[in-house]
Amino acid sequence: MKTPTLRVRVATAADDVLLWKWANDPAVRSASFHSAGISWDEHVAWLRPRLQSERCRIYIVETADGEAVGQVRFEVESDGSARVGTSIAAEWRGRGFGAEAIQRSCEAFRRERDASIVVASVRPENVASLRAFERAGFTRVGHERVGGCDSVRMELAQHCSVLFRPDA
Repeated sequence: MKTPTLRVRVATAADDVLLWKWANDPAVRSASFHSAGISWDEHVAWLRPRLQSERCRIYIVETADGEAVGQVRFEVESDGSARVGTSIAAEWRGRGFGAEAIQRSCEAFRRERDASIVVASVRPENVASLRAFERAGFTRVGHERVGGCDSVRMELAQHCSVLFRPDA
């Protein structure tokens, strides 16, 4: 089965339910640094300011037919770096979309924002995410603690040319 090419668009308030459902997916919660479920009120209070912030950008990743595959979020930190996090919808997992979703979102983000470096923190047991970030051009640079959990720190330097490598 051929994997469709993905596109990204900026998330809007109309994506609130979709993002909330994805955030509460059991697999997403277990791979996150904060595993507790998220109430609707918590989600809305978290999402609204991020959609309006110049320091945050959330992309919805879609197929060419407009089917939502997942989301990729960037938050610019005080040092000029951008933290990236991603999730793929349950029905699209295991089909090789992660790396392309990350790569296309990084391209879109860098067209809009100036970030010295893009940083991903991934739990070491989340092998699929580690592989997706590596295929998208990120390099493992060490370990760090995030939310009280061990994580692998991965970076994509600004000067790095991001080329999707589907067979990597």
